[in-house]
Amino acid sequence: MHGHLVFLLLALSEGSFLLKSKPQSRPKLALLTGQRSKITQWTRSGSLPKPTGLHFIFITDCTAHQRWMAFNVFNSAAAAGQKDPITWLRSGCTSEKGQKDADVAGALYSNSMVTDIHPEKTQGNFNLGFGIPKAMQAYLDAQTSMPNSTVLTLIEADMIFLSPVTLDMLKTQGVAREGHPLIEHNGSFVDGSVGVAAHYLCCDDLGPPYILSVESWRKLVPQWNEGIKSKGWGADQVAFAAAARQVGLSFNIFDNLMVSSLDTIPPGWNLVEHAIRSPAGDVCSTKKVGLQSGIQRLPAMMHVVKPWEVRSNDSAWGFSKYQVPPGWGRPQSTDGILECGMPQFAEPPTNLLQMQTSNDQKLDAWVVCTILHSLNSMLINYKKIACPAGFNTAKALKMKVPLTWTNELLQGAAESAPPGTDIEWMKRCAEGPSC
Repeated sequence: MHGHLVFLLLALSEGSFLLKSKPQSRPKLALLTGQRSKITQWTRSGSLPKPTGLHFIFITDCTAHQRWMAFNVFNSAAAAGQKDPITWLRSGCTSEKGQKDADVAGALYSNSMVTDIHPEKTQGNFNLGFGIPKAMQAYLDAQTSMPNSTVLTLIEADMIFLSPVTLDMLKTQGVAREGHPLIEHNGSFVDGSVGVAAHYLCCDDLGPPYILSVESWRKLVPQWNEGIKSKGWGADQVAFAAAARQVGLSFNIFDNLMVSSLDTIPPGWNLVEHAIRSPAGDVCSTKKVGLQSGIQRLPAMMHVVKPWEVRSNDSAWGFSKYQVPPGWGRPQSTDGILECGMPQFAEPPTNLLQMQTSNDQKLDAWVVCTILHSLNSMLINYKKIACPAGFNTAKALKMKVPLTWTNELLQGAAESAPPGTDIEWMKRCAEGPSC
């Protein structure tokens, strides 16, 4: 493999905190300018990301609804044992929170960076306004000195790391799309005009992660921006495939890079099915997310692409990223679930997976437990840093099933709130959600 592999994680849904102490040194900043763009890079005080063969970057806008997803990227990567640099690429943000975000991100994941970019302004919703390809163009415009041999990988920030992503993984454990021969160029799956993508049920079978050399990205991204003619969710993914065809790129397509809804990519879900047959794979029972001792393999990532529900006797459990406080597309003057006074998510019963009778129900339970336990882990680690005066330790926020955009607070939420919490605000923010 030539150069470095850089992962760009892109948020397909929307996203303040109080630091324990002031930074002990001046912020580490770098201003990079290109023909049309500039980027400002922030690192945890006194540290710089350690170079490795991989470098992850994820792109979000600056809504509060994307902030919790961004911090879960860092936390889940650390839990999965990822070691490589991860950069949070923030589109169109002001710089006032850059250093604070970098310090918190660095505590969650030591090899991290926060970078502000200023691309062409999007109108309305970040994704429907094609903020992702615009951000990619701005990033590449600013990175004029980045070698063409560097490898950039785009995934989405509403994914949860389950197992480490490495170049060797594709060679030794990659599950290639059936009937699609693998292509190597100079002994690598990613070199020249050859790249890697996850198997999707659209768009020439291509979806994130998209793994390409910078040389290929620089050919593709202008066509990607020009080719977005339609509107609606997924339009940029359709345009990506068209641009790849236009510039002559070829792809190795893998089924184990991510799992999303149950009606997609059976080989990836087969890995989960095998894992949950062992006690170590029952995340509802162990409360440990991802690859653990006793589990042979898992997909690299879980894509939180849709709402999930699972029923257990007289109770029901579910998760929708759209109703995590402060809620997607709703007015927001606070950070919602990240605020110190807000409780954590209620935990499903430890036997939730075991009580399910069908295979699909067991997988539904695995997904719900994976998401909720991953987010609670992030919230605890985040608030230990962001809330020096204490934070709400109650596991008491439960989404109502059927998922209809409302939540409920269980007993203990108010009692566990730190002194000074506006209890009426907490209830409104949690249940509305209206933050």
